[in-house]
Amino acid sequence: MAEEIRFPRLGWSMEDGRFVGWLKEDGQGVREGEPLFEMEGEKAVQEIESIGSGTLYRSPKGPEPDTVVPVGFLLGYLLAPGELPPDDASGPMKSQSAEGPGEQTQRPGGAASPSVRRLARELGVDLQSIVGTGRSGRVTKQDIAREDGSAKIAATVPVDAKRLRATPRARRLAERLGIDWQGLVGSGRGGRIREADVQRSSSAPKGAGKLFTQRRRAIADRLRYSRDRTIPVTLHTRCDSTALVNYRQTIKSSGSPIVPSFTDIIAQQIAIVLAQHPSMRVRWNGDQSDLMLLEPEACHVGLAVDTPEGLLVPVIRDVFNAKLERIATESQRLIGLARSGRLTRAQMDGGVITLTNLGSYGIDAFTPIINYPEIAILGIGAIRPEPIFVEPQRVDAQRIDVRQVMSLSLTFDHAAVDGAPAAAFLKSLVGTLEGFSASL
Repeated sequence: MAEEIRFPRLGWSMEDGRFVGWLKEDGQGVREGEPLFEMEGEKAVQEIESIGSGTLYRSPKGPEPDTVVPVGFLLGYLLAPGELPPDDASGPMKSQSAEGPGEQTQRPGGAASPSVRRLARELGVDLQSIVGTGRSGRVTKQDIAREDGSAKIAATVPVDAKRLRATPRARRLAERLGIDWQGLVGSGRGGRIREADVQRSSSAPKGAGKLFTQRRRAIADRLRYSRDRTIPVTLHTRCDSTALVNYRQTIKSSGSPIVPSFTDIIAQQIAIVLAQHPSMRVRWNGDQSDLMLLEPEACHVGLAVDTPEGLLVPVIRDVFNAKLERIATESQRLIGLARSGRLTRAQMDGGVITLTNLGSYGIDAFTPIINYPEIAILGIGAIRPEPIFVEPQRVDAQRIDVRQVMSLSLTFDHAAVDGAPAAAFLKSLVGTLEGFSASL
């Protein structure tokens, strides 16, 4: 019996998502566990594996790549050898028949994309009477042009239209600007449409296009959920980060190919401090009925990353025992995945605390929002040189020194931890950073 392939739900609030595209061809054999298609939901792109084995039949009514579809939408079927699609999934299909194994029959059935169906209606062409030349017998615009005998229509249809491709970034930009990328001329290899092609084609004024995208909506939903589920309180303090600044300058001057950022250094040190503060080493469980205490080795740290599509939070794992070199390398890898739109849901799960750095924008202190179900987030502000009184060893030796001072803002969930333990944690972190000494 044909096994349905439906658009899955990836997250607790997911009602729809973006169908990125198939990873298997129509009529191709599929084994259980093989990647079947890609989708984006809850801010992450993910490969969806097949839950069964059989021959893939992609529904003629299925979505085009890079379109938003509701959860549960029927994408196609997995068929047994020689099995035909169900009656409600009309359209031609490669199958074994009386002609013998391996022979394929091409039969009319009118399977076509929505744009082709629309063109057929406008021209009064009966799709059922056309034998399609597209993939798996689908009717193309060229087929309609030949049937209608209109040279004008044929001229507007590129010969290689069915193979038109665009990069994921080009598709996202086109969606944001409201541009039909399928009508563009690509400058990439084989005519592939690139982000630059979409930018050049845009004549819209700044600010035009679709602003509240699917990903932006997912981010907004998670922020509202965090607001409704937590009782946020923010503590602000300052830290003498002269040791951190001197360390990075030493690494830069050494010519090392890996220079940890301030966020990388703080990620390493915060895992060490969390080991000493079990009250901050917790996460909410699924229904917020209890807190889960994590061992120091399981204290993974999230990094807030600004991307063209909005804020994403990849998670660096196993930070407690990691050297700075590995943390810096992994953070750069995850940031690259986030900004290229290839970050998976699994790479954003499991953090115990998130770091967000606005110091490069000149921001001193701010109130970050907790990345639920975590119970805390640390905001890192700008580092500025300031005059500081240095503790004298003699009463008459008091002096002022110029130190590099950084602002820190800790937002914690008061429902999960009280103010005193949170303040003690922040104080310990400041002391650890001010006495920082490390090597790659």
